[in-house]
Amino acid sequence: MINLEFSENVQNRLIALSQELHRNVNELVEEAVLDYLADYEDLQEAEARLANPPKRYLNLAQVEKDVVHIY
Repeated sequence: MINLEFSENVQNRLIALSQELHRNVNELVEEAVLDYLADYEDLQEAEARLANPPKRYLNLAQVEKDVVHIY
């Protein structure tokens, strides 16, 4: 379990949002943290790929050609 403390401003905004959405404040905070973690992990993966790019790239013409053959 993690206990968090927010400024009064953040608390008030969370409470107002939870009332508007008819959701629990804890659920909202957990959802926001999960979204942040997913975004951060995506960023880490993108940075790793940029640091070690693949040896071969597809150009737009090849992608369009491949997509046309699928449909």
